Amino acid sequence: MAAASTLKQLAQIEKTMDPEFKKEIEKSKQDFIQKAEKMLKEELPAMIIKVTNMLTKEPWNSNDGLKFRPEVIVNEDGVSPPSSKKRKLSGTGDGFIANHVPDTAAKHPVITCNKKLTALMEEIKPLLTTVLEHTNVLKMWIVLLIPRIEDGNNFGVGIQEDTLVEIRSVESESANYLEAISRYHITRAKLITKLVKYPYVEDYHQSVRELDEKQFLNLRLTLCEIRNNSTSLFDLITKNIEKITKPRHSHHESLY
Repeated sequence: MAAASTLKQLAQIEKTMDPEFKKEIEKSKQDFIQKAEKMLKEELPAMIIKVTNMLTKEPWNSNDGLKFRPEVIVNEDGVSPPSSKKRKLSGTGDGFIANHVPDTAAKHPVITCNKKLTALMEEIKPLLTTVLEHTNVLKMWIVLLIPRIEDGNNFGVGIQEDTLVEIRSVESESANYLEAISRYHITRAKLITKLVKYPYVEDYHQSVRELDEKQFLNLRLTLCEIRNNSTSLFDLITKNIEKITKPRHSHHESLY
């Protein structure tokens, strides 16, 4: 009873809505649909071709992560642990001011990140951002094409919903890949911190090398997944484009 009342209220709102508002909303919907269709015809295929070509060139066409291992991370006798001296406190009329001992930056040189891997990650991140943009547009496109809820003749609507599930899955994966890049830097920083403190422990040196090698393999896998996910979405949508864009046909059409 409550649901029926709500539907009546919504129908009444639609009837009483300002015609100009309805016109603007409809125009916005059509603009969005046109944007999605253009993206599906041009941008998504271009993305697939671009990533496929990247995977045929160095360094992406190889699984050799050894060349991304750093040769020297921290010299065993070159960097000492950070100073453990406490900050000196000097009294003033207003209380105490901490005088920071300024020897840390001078005595401990900056330990840079793996420049080769950083360059590759800068290549990957814009691609992941583009995939997220594609999935966002495709989601809204299909949502706008879903017809009013009715009894029966919902096979096409089921295909729309299945496609939405696949799009959301690709979106979630891409977001996770982006987050993994940030986690790599945090993990490496923690290992480097240990390495600076205990430069004579060989396992810390080896752990950083292994981490960098693994990161390259993860980046290559991410690039492969960008290609695979984009291709699978394009294939799924184009194969079912008729049911997605016209989920319901009239009874008259179904007779022929």
